Amino acid sequence: MRAKLINDSAAYIRALAEARGRNADWAERAVREGISATASEALELGVIDLVAENIDDLLKQIDGRKVHVASGDKTISTKDLVLERAEPTLVERILGFISHPNVLAILLALGTTGIIIEMWNPGSVLPGVVGLGCIILGLYAMQVLPYNWLGLALMLAGGLFILVEAYTPTLGLVGLAGAVMFAFGLYLVFPEGFKVSSPVIGGIVIIVGGFLAFILAAVVGSRNHGPLIGAEAIRRREGVVDDWDGKEGWVIVDGERWRARSDRVLRKGDRVKVVEIEGLVLIVKQAKASGLLGGLMPGEA
Repeated sequence: MRAKLINDSAAYIRALAEARGRNADWAERAVREGISATASEALELGVIDLVAENIDDLLKQIDGRKVHVASGDKTISTKDLVLERAEPTLVERILGFISHPNVLAILLALGTTGIIIEMWNPGSVLPGVVGLGCIILGLYAMQVLPYNWLGLALMLAGGLFILVEAYTPTLGLVGLAGAVMFAFGLYLVFPEGFKVSSPVIGGIVIIVGGFLAFILAAVVGSRNHGPLIGAEAIRRREGVVDDWDGKEGWVIVDGERWRARSDRVLRKGDRVKVVEIEGLVLIVKQAKASGLLGGLMPGEA
């Protein structure tokens, strides 16, 4: 198959060279053997017509030359030609900047991360707005770059895996798989000549890995510390009796007043420990440390 492609290309370049009066033998060797030449050598070999130092020199040299086109022979006239240089607009300059593969990769990575953070923590607003803006800019920039659908699909799947990790923590396994897929997608999404540089891909992987580590730390921390709000948050905490009658009364735990019950008679000021919770009633027992200091109400010390 490779030999056929080379033969077809060699035949095509020879036909073009002969039609333009160029060195057909050298053109064919350039395809088959991969030879090359400097500008002056190419001029001597008859591969090119002229060598110009700049645009003005080029226009001066081609003035009066005859060329053959589909409609017949034409004479090029550039003697009184006025050059108008078109400067890129602000939008074109911005598009040129964000359409660089490295910049585009960073935009897509930031956009994906921002949206994932917003979905993981609804109401934070800023990550979602920034993420959506980066995604829109990235999609706009992709209009001017060739891209691979497989790479794009891998990036999307990687982002979804990271989102799944945020909602259903799997000790980082799914998130790690998502980060690898996202990085591999970045490598494949653009063809040769437009590849995202390895340092950029590495930096993106580090950032995503840091985000996954934060999620994992938050999950492990919540499991170790238990609930942070409501009645469950004060299980096994100590408090002080505020008012007591028989085997039930009121206690203050962490600055909050709760109805409580105990299997023994307590007195106001006794220190107690929460051993169980039944609805909104605390089941308590007298703490080991009781007495003068233990009986002080919050704010009385």
